[in-house]
Amino acid sequence: MIKKLFWGDPRQGVFFRRIDWNAFWTATVISFLVYFFTLGPSVTLEDSGELAVAGDHLGVPHPPGYPIWTICAYLFSRLFSWVTFRGQPTPAWSISLMSGVFAALAAGLTAMLITRSASDMMRDAHEGEEDFQQSESDLLCWAGGVGGSLVFAFSPVMWSQATIVEVYTLNALFLMWIFLLTYRWMRCPADKILWLTAFVFGLGLTNYQVLLLAALPLVVMIFLRDIGLFRDFLLVGIPFLLTAHVLQIGSFLPAAPGANGPAYAKFMPLSRVAVPSMALLVTGGVCVAFALISALVLDACRKVKERGADREKQKSSACATCLEKLGGLSQKGAWIAAGAAGFGAILVLFSAAATHEVAVAATDAPLLAPGVYTSVAGLIILVLAFCLGGAYAYKERLNDKETLPWLIAAGAALLILFFRLSAISDAVLPQGYMGAPFDWALPTVGLLGALSVLFLLSATIPRGVFYALPVAAVQLAVFVLLRKGGMNGLTHPTSWWFWWPVIWNFLIIGLAGFMLPNGRSVALTTLFAELGISFYIYMPIVSDLRNPPMNWGYPRTWEGFKHAITRGQYEKLAPSDVFTKKFLFQLGTYFTDLRVQFTLIAATLGFLPFTLWSFRVRTRRIRAVYVATGLYLVTCFLWSFPNLWVVNRCGAWTNC
Repeated sequence: MIKKLFWGDPRQGVFFRRIDWNAFWTATVISFLVYFFTLGPSVTLEDSGELAVAGDHLGVPHPPGYPIWTICAYLFSRLFSWVTFRGQPTPAWSISLMSGVFAALAAGLTAMLITRSASDMMRDAHEGEEDFQQSESDLLCWAGGVGGSLVFAFSPVMWSQATIVEVYTLNALFLMWIFLLTYRWMRCPADKILWLTAFVFGLGLTNYQVLLLAALPLVVMIFLRDIGLFRDFLLVGIPFLLTAHVLQIGSFLPAAPGANGPAYAKFMPLSRVAVPSMALLVTGGVCVAFALISALVLDACRKVKERGADREKQKSSACATCLEKLGGLSQKGAWIAAGAAGFGAILVLFSAAATHEVAVAATDAPLLAPGVYTSVAGLIILVLAFCLGGAYAYKERLNDKETLPWLIAAGAALLILFFRLSAISDAVLPQGYMGAPFDWALPTVGLLGALSVLFLLSATIPRGVFYALPVAAVQLAVFVLLRKGGMNGLTHPTSWWFWWPVIWNFLIIGLAGFMLPNGRSVALTTLFAELGISFYIYMPIVSDLRNPPMNWGYPRTWEGFKHAITRGQYEKLAPSDVFTKKFLFQLGTYFTDLRVQFTLIAATLGFLPFTLWSFRVRTRRIRAVYVATGLYLVTCFLWSFPNLWVVNRCGAWTNC
């Protein structure tokens, strides 16, 4: 009976065994029962009142707004609306119950992670030993997982936050969920697990932005597990980081008379401009999107045709049948993709010929004549068109007769773009500016260094150069425009300053999916992370449509929304220098808090799994875990009797 309960699992090939799920449910149920009977009956201290109002009325609490938490709190307050306290409705109790549920689930995931990981570590440490009993080891790991998770669940901070209206238990749930999925992917990589991890990570960022630090172990795991996948993520991350840096600098106020700075010169916004034909611009954008999508689809058709899959299997799938019908076009895919994108470039270039003059608001006004931007955009699209053709035509080497013409054409278009950017005049600092000019040395070195890494990494993959060229074209163009004073940062969503990075985001994802070896995994992982982050859109919607009583910062406005997602009311992080007394003091404070939360005995247990190795003394092998366990027991004994030993005035240890 016990063996079946713990180790029997009819599902073959599953990662989490019955014993892992048993640890999950044991820790979850025990912690939830304790939380339930210690719930606060109504509003308590801290942010309880504000958060309860926001959750009960589907509102917007303090930054960063906590959209997913608020939605869940609203559902719980409606589900348990019949609960009263002293004859009055008490939505605070319902939301406190939600905190307990999230905390209990976090404890359960912790137990599952400890049980499974400890079992794997024990099995790997004792591999090849005949006297090793897996069932006994798993039972010990189950006890360790449940015990460790309950220590975490009933630590002072966790227990206190699990019984009131607060957001931190949901943070703990997201954190442990990410760690569990990361470990699952590390032991058994699968794209679906990676996509789910990315979505949970993005969703968690909307609740607690410090969760961004949880990306570090995931990055390390990807690096250690699959260096090729790590390289492709880095290739996608470089343009994202460069674009974010450009938007950050562009958001600075321009140099003005009497200002101290540091600031840089910008052109004044144009009040009346000759707006290019929107019909031609939109049609050109549609052509570019069609080119990228057709390249992706036709490339997939070509791969299916080259694999020579069994026709009976193809007939059983409507999708495969459709791909087979498109197989005839796959031979001309390079010309189809390049032709569509090239036509889009022509439309964008000629859109400046059909203009009409209008007055525009200062937030939407360009800093240069619109024809400058359309000419630069058209040349970038032309580079993209030749790169799509070259990437599709690539077979083995760049100097193949099918590939080399595309590469030469893309290089020529990039050179023309460079000359066009050089012809743009620079903005000058206004008279009376009293501050130092903005130092462009570090941003320039950062750009050149990042592009160098981009091309070096791209040179290691088959179609990498065709990915690097359009990325370099866009990043160089926006940086030069920024340097010359013709670019703004991220502004109101109704302006084009907002939409160009959004369009560029999807182009990066599309290029990665088409040209990188692990492009499908990287592109969809990025999309799922952005899907999770997109829950931020909840805030302006409910702020405008419902105008709830808790409407912090009015995020229906652009200024209020930025204030929320950037945590405008909080001080920015200022990391301490490692080689200072301040850092040592902060480190001591951390370990002191660790001891207070978990006690010294429980906190030290966390180091025991790292002693699952052995060393040889002459002819005898000694396991480090035995030595560590003995030292741990001695430490616990001395700690349990703090007055047993004291230091006398002479500095010697004496018995009391």
